[in-house]
Amino acid sequence: MTLPLKVLGPHEVTLATAARTFCLQTIKQTYGFDYNPAWHADLDSLCQTSTENPTDNQYAASNRGRFWVLLNKDGEVIGTMGVRSLAYKPNFKPILATYYPDFNHIASLWRTYLAPAYRGQGWGEKLNQVALEFARSQNYQRMFLECNQANTKLQAYWQRLGYQHFCNGDNFCCFDQPLHPAHHQT
Repeated sequence: MTLPLKVLGPHEVTLATAARTFCLQTIKQTYGFDYNPAWHADLDSLCQTSTENPTDNQYAASNRGRFWVLLNKDGEVIGTMGVRSLAYKPNFKPILATYYPDFNHIASLWRTYLAPAYRGQGWGEKLNQVALEFARSQNYQRMFLECNQANTKLQAYWQRLGYQHFCNGDNFCCFDQPLHPAHHQT
């Protein structure tokens, strides 16, 4: 089955709003978290239009970011994924500074969600490949992601896709992989 994967553009406020809603519903269903402006500012930034300050959108092309939306045949959002600089997570600096001296060279994978009916069909792998290709094109050195520490199934999934676990936070664990053969984690 082929489904459209759309790059979210700066004028697509309706689609951005639908993607934001899908992400927040998935977060609520998966983790039990309600909307929190501090945690979900990146989702709020999706709805920034080009008539406003486009750099406010953390996934804007001008910020070396991108956000994708996977749609079903009826045009409904069934999946999302974003890539942005790890510099947008300054609270990670105390934890990750020894691994990454410059966060601007590290891409980070965010909001990779699929509706339950579409899981296990290869969509996650396809989304991941798109994200890795994009991050390479932006000259990032590594792709970072965080994962809930309690979700061992998801951790195994990311490891199967080539990510390596390298540290833990309070309730999360960190994974990454090199984007170019010459860049190795020290």
